[in-house]
Amino acid sequence: MASRGKERRTARNAERSGGKQGAPWPSLAVAVALVVAVLVAYAPALDNDFVSWDDPTYVLERPEVLNPSAAGDARLWRMPVSLNYHPLTMRSLAWNSRNAPRVGPLRTPDPHGFILTNIWLHALNSLLVFVFVLGLSRTGVFPAAFTAMVFALHPMHVESVAWVSERKDVLYTFFLLGALIGWSRWGRSGQWWWYALALVLFIASCLAKAMAVVLPVLLVLVDAWEQRPLRSIRPWLEKLTFFGVALLFGLIALDVQSGGDFHGLLEVDRALGVTGAVAEKLPYTGFEQFRFGAYGYVMYLVRLFWPGGFSTFHPYPEGDDRPLLFLAAPVLMPAVLLAGALLWRRSQVVGLGLLFFTVCVLPVLQFLPVGRAVMAERYTYIAYIGPAFALGMLLQQALSARARMGAWMIGAVAVPGLLLLAITRVQADVWQSTATLFGQVIERYPKAPDGYSILGSWYGKRSAQERAPALLDSAGLVLRQGVKAGARSGPLFEALATYYGSKGRTDSALVWFDRAVTEGPVTGQLMHNRAMARYASDPEGCAADLAKAIALGHTRVGESYALRARDHFRAQRFAEALADMDTAIRRFGHQRADAFLLRGLAAYQLGRKAEARSDAEQALRMDPRSAQARELLRATE
Repeated sequence: MASRGKERRTARNAERSGGKQGAPWPSLAVAVALVVAVLVAYAPALDNDFVSWDDPTYVLERPEVLNPSAAGDARLWRMPVSLNYHPLTMRSLAWNSRNAPRVGPLRTPDPHGFILTNIWLHALNSLLVFVFVLGLSRTGVFPAAFTAMVFALHPMHVESVAWVSERKDVLYTFFLLGALIGWSRWGRSGQWWWYALALVLFIASCLAKAMAVVLPVLLVLVDAWEQRPLRSIRPWLEKLTFFGVALLFGLIALDVQSGGDFHGLLEVDRALGVTGAVAEKLPYTGFEQFRFGAYGYVMYLVRLFWPGGFSTFHPYPEGDDRPLLFLAAPVLMPAVLLAGALLWRRSQVVGLGLLFFTVCVLPVLQFLPVGRAVMAERYTYIAYIGPAFALGMLLQQALSARARMGAWMIGAVAVPGLLLLAITRVQADVWQSTATLFGQVIERYPKAPDGYSILGSWYGKRSAQERAPALLDSAGLVLRQGVKAGARSGPLFEALATYYGSKGRTDSALVWFDRAVTEGPVTGQLMHNRAMARYASDPEGCAADLAKAIALGHTRVGESYALRARDHFRAQRFAEALADMDTAIRRFGHQRADAFLLRGLAAYQLGRKAEARSDAEQALRMDPRSAQARELLRATE
C-alpha cells in the first residue's frame, strides 16, 4: 500500500533524527519523562478523600474490603459488587485496606494508599502504551512517545485514576496492554510462551473488569496492521481461545448485570434487592437510544481534541438542553465509521486508529438502556490509544521533511503534553471530596437531579456521623436548591424527605417520601425510609412499607426486619416479632443491645425464658446501663 510505503520511508527519516527504535537512550528518556509527568499531573489527588460515588459500595461499607480476612478474601472471588464481577479489583482494594492506617472518628482506611496505587498503575500503563506502540509503529520513538503522552496526561482519564472505585480501569488496562504486547511478540517470533503469556494476562484482565472482552477484536486489528494473512484459517484458530474467554466473561457480565448469580457459581444475596442494570427501563424510543449512543461516540472524539466540560455524571440531554451536536450525531457517527473503513485502504494508520477507538467504546455507548448517564469520561481510558497513535504517525510524516526534525518532534510532544498536564492537575483536584466533585456536576448540569441528591445525602450522612447540625443545614440548602432549579427525581425527593425527617418535621418528610414513591424508582431503601417516618403515626402504612422494603431488598434490609419486629411487638404479635428480630440478628448482623433486648422480650412473652435470659445477658454485656435488660434478667430467674 502507498501509505505503508510512506510510513516505511518515515522510519528512515526517524532513524536519521535519532529516533531509531533500537537506540536505548531516547526510549529511556521518554519512559522517565512519562513517569515524572504522571506523578506531577496527579500529585493534587494524593490528599483526596473517598467520595460518595461507589466508594462506600467498594470500600467504606464493604466488610470484606474494610476488614480483610481469609474468609473475606475467599468470598471476594465469588461475589459480584455493584452489578459487576471483578474479583481481582476487589482483592487489590482489600490489599490497600489491609495496609492502610485508620483515620477519623469512624476509623476508616486512609485513602492516600488507594489513590497512590491507582497513580502508579496509571504510570505503568503509560509505559506499556509506549512499549506497545513502539513495537506497533516500528518507525522510531516519536509515535510511541506521542501516544503515551496523550494516554498519560489526557484529563478525560482523571476519572479512571483519581477515583478509588475505578481501580478496575487502571488494573484491567495493565493486564490488557500486557496481553497486547505479548500477542504482538507472538506474531513476530512464533514463540508459544508469548502466546501463553498473552492468554493468561487476558484472563487476569477480564477478572479485573469485564470491559476486557474487547481484546480479541483488538488482536484482529493488530494482525491486520502487521499484515498477517487473515484470509487463512490459522490466525483465527489462534484467537479461538481468546474469543472463548471473551464469550465466557461476557455472559457472566450480562447475567450479573441482570441480577443473576451465573447458574449458582457466584454469591449474590437476594435480600439486597439487586436490580439488573440491563433491565432498567428508560422512556426513550429506539431512534432516541440510537441518537444517545451516537452522541456519546461523537462527544468522546470531540473531547479528545477539545478537553473540557468535565463532570463525573453526564445526564441524557433533554428538551431545550440538547445541543446542536446531539441533533447531528446520528449522521456524524456513521460518517466517521464510513471514513474509517474507506481510509483503511488509503491510510491504514487512520483506519486502525478509528477502528481501535470504536471497538473500545462500542460496548458502553447508550444504544441499550444501562444507567442514567449518556457518557462517562472513564470509558475513554483505553479507547484514546487508537486515535492518538494515528495522530502520532501522521505528525511524524508531516515533520519528517522539516529541518531540525528532532526539535520539532520534541516540541510536538512537549507542548500539548504541558497543556494537558495543567488541565489534568486542575481536574484531579476536583476529586478532592464529594462536595467539590458534585459541585462541579451541579455547575455543569444545574437541572440534573443526581448532583443535588448525592451531595445532599452526603451532607446529611456526615451530619449524623459527626453530630454536626451545620452539615445538615448544608444538606437542606443543596436539596432545596435542586428543587428550585427544576430538578426532579425519586432519589432527590427521597433525600429531601430524609432531611426533613432528621429535622423532626415528619409531616413534611412524608410529603416528600410520597412524591419520591410517585416519581420512582421504588426501591427497598425508599420504602424502609418512608416506613420509619410512618412508624409513630400510621402503623398500618408502616407495616405495608416494611413488607415491600423486605420484598424489594436493599443493602440495609436487616434494619427493615428489626423495625418490623418492633411493629409486631407493639401489636403484641410476639412470635412474628421474635422471628423478624432473629433474622435481623443472625442473618444480617444487627448486633445492637436494643435488638437482643427486643428479641428477649418477645421470647419471654412466648414463655421461652431460657432464650429470653440469654438475650438479656447479651444486651447487658453490650449496654450495662440498660434498666430494661436488668428487669428482664430478674424476670427470668
